[in-house]
Amino acid sequence: MKIATSTRPLDQAIQNYHRAVDKLTGRKADSGQLFENLIRDVVYSIPKLCWSVGDDDQFQAKIGDHVSPNVQVDAHIRCEETEELLACVESKTYIDLSMLKRALMDFAIIAECEQCTKDTKFIIFAGQKTLSEVNLNFWRAWFEKQTGRTFHLFVVNEHKNRSSYSRIDKKKFSLDRLELRRFRNLLTPQKNLPHWLVESKKQLSLF
Repeated sequence: MKIATSTRPLDQAIQNYHRAVDKLTGRKADSGQLFENLIRDVVYSIPKLCWSVGDDDQFQAKIGDHVSPNVQVDAHIRCEETEELLACVESKTYIDLSMLKRALMDFAIIAECEQCTKDTKFIIFAGQKTLSEVNLNFWRAWFEKQTGRTFHLFVVNEHKNRSSYSRIDKKKFSLDRLELRRFRNLLTPQKNLPHWLVESKKQLSLF
């Protein structure tokens, strides 16, 4: 199911997040959905993009005579006019090493699919992380070696490091607006857009 954007301001995405996080009760599925919805709402703020849930927008991967017909991640972002695949986004309440490895394996398979172009971006979007820089750098190098590509990691809560004693449903973590704007800017086509949407590095440093 592809949903066209409506060019809502990014502030709307932030407000939606805070309303939803205040209602969390501890159900794991709800906290996961919170970040998937945030991705959707950020995409809504960008003209000329459309967003689809991975379950409804699957890829077919082939190795020789072997076929996997249902390759996907949490969100696929496309050009509204051409349906070109611009980005694949894996969403997590928090990212740890095992989750990172699974996401990169999915990305590596999608990179071989016909719908993937040389410009398709691979993104992990998480509230928090429990992941060392040593491991992150190793798996970044592994992914580049396997695919010739890089991936982008955005950790969008202000409180970056996850603790099992400080869950999001208890602490109601706020958003890192600068990180959220960096995520949006990575997705933003740079031509024919309103001046308020494309922010320079200097502008970003002010938030």
